[in-house]
Order: sequence, then structure tokens, then C-alpha cells
Amino acid sequence: MKKLIFLAIIAFGVYLLWGNVETKQEEGNVNFSVNKEGVEQKLESTGNELSSKAKALEEKFKK
Repeated sequence: MKKLIFLAIIAFGVYLLWGNVETKQEEGNVNFSVNKEGVEQKLESTGNELSSKAKALEEKFKK
């Protein structure tokens, strides 16, 4: 069970970073940069989506 939770956390982290990491190669060195605004927007939209689904489920079970 611990492995499953750990895998879910890693997968969510990869999901947040997907498309928001840029690489740049200069003089043989590879530099990574993360678009923080993009990660924050993705996190906020995912949170809003999960919240709305949770509210819909809650209303369904209240009936």
C-alpha cells in the first residue's frame, strides 16, 4: 500500500511538471528551468476540478 501511495505522489508530481520544464544547452552544460506560473495554474485547475467532483459526489450520496 505504501508503494502505491508513493507511486501516486510521484505520478502527480510528473503530471504537474509535464510541459512546464524547459531545457537549454549552453557550452556543453544542460540547464533545466521550471515555469512556476504554469505549475501553479495546473495545480489550481486540478484542485478546482477535484473539488467540483467531490461536491458532486457528496450531493449524490446525500440524496
